[in-house]
Amino acid sequence: KNTKNRLDKNSFNFSSKSKSQIQIMQEAKGSIRDIILKSNYSKYLDFYKSIDIPMRRSIAENGFLSLYPKFVLEGISLLTISLLAYKISFQNNIGYGEEIDLISKLGTLAIGAQKLLPNMQQSYGTWAYINGSKASILNVLEMINMPINISLINNKVKPIQFNETIKITNLGFKYPNSNKYIFRNINLTIKKGEKIGIIGETGSGKSTLIDIIMGLLHPNEGTVEVDGLNIFDKNNPNILISWRKIISHVPQQIYLSDSNFLENIAFSNKKVISKSRVEKAARMAQIHSFINNKPQRYQTNIGENGINLSGGQRQRIGIARALYDDSEVLVLDEATSALDNEIENKVMKSIYKNNNHKTLIIIAHRKNTINLCDRVIKITNNKLILTNKESKNYQIQQEK
Repeated sequence: KNTKNRLDKNSFNFSSKSKSQIQIMQEAKGSIRDIILKSNYSKYLDFYKSIDIPMRRSIAENGFLSLYPKFVLEGISLLTISLLAYKISFQNNIGYGEEIDLISKLGTLAIGAQKLLPNMQQSYGTWAYINGSKASILNVLEMINMPINISLINNKVKPIQFNETIKITNLGFKYPNSNKYIFRNINLTIKKGEKIGIIGETGSGKSTLIDIIMGLLHPNEGTVEVDGLNIFDKNNPNILISWRKIISHVPQQIYLSDSNFLENIAFSNKKVISKSRVEKAARMAQIHSFINNKPQRYQTNIGENGINLSGGQRQRIGIARALYDDSEVLVLDEATSALDNEIENKVMKSIYKNNNHKTLIIIAHRKNTINLCDRVIKITNNKLILTNKESKNYQIQQEK
């Protein structure tokens, strides 16, 4: 009964831990860009370890508790049979001659063989399972042996002091195992505090360009310099880490954790949350009134990946999350695509108004999103073209 109770308890713990483990993996995968930009690797690793180690101990204890009675009983039974066989053999040797003695020994060997057969079958089954799982095991071993650049997960690096320009020089990029360049010889200078709009056809490389600017992808050619410092300097990887720390990014698809509004907006640091900053960010993102009308307000749970919210509401939470971080550089990648024109206008005007000193880079297909930008740049035929807001190149990017 005690064993059963412990097994039930461990099963419950295992189920709970397994659910938490899956949740943290989903959260880490869904917000991988934010994790890289804010160097939050250690937080997720520590959280995963705190779940994984107790879970593995529960698995080991479950395995032991479920199997040990079988081995104890089998051991006692085998020992008893062996003692009886030995006794009978000893007695028969005296009274009945060598024939009876031989039969007894053969019987003992038969019992031993009978006990060995299941183990042999189990060994063969295990060998077959390992052989069948060989490919998966090799993949895991390959991942384990991959080198880790410890310097890139250094949380002690301070944010860079961005005072003047982001300068892109002769930039070229192509994906691995491809000979086709997404773009080449890209040259662009973005001044601190400038608002830049980026337009272009689907697949022209808009998102790839900003991934390089943010330091998430390394270019094949050229450089990206911040105030004269090459962010991809191999001799000083801390420059890249410090640059990423002053960037907030809002993608088109927002990942939300299965928690409340407060924790989802203060996503980068859930341990120390400023409610006043959260509300300020929510107001700028035009989501405060919606949250405040909920029964539990900012403590309301939004469900797994915001299942209880619309696409536009998820995007506004993503924008509020970026504004909460109050980063020097704000990157919006189709971040308002799910908003109607009225709400989008309010959100963008609020962002421009409250972030005059911030550098803003926006990818968009709608005119309203980039109407207030200082410059609009189009990517076409692997090149950048500075467009006039009244030109044909600009107008064709409006929503169909």
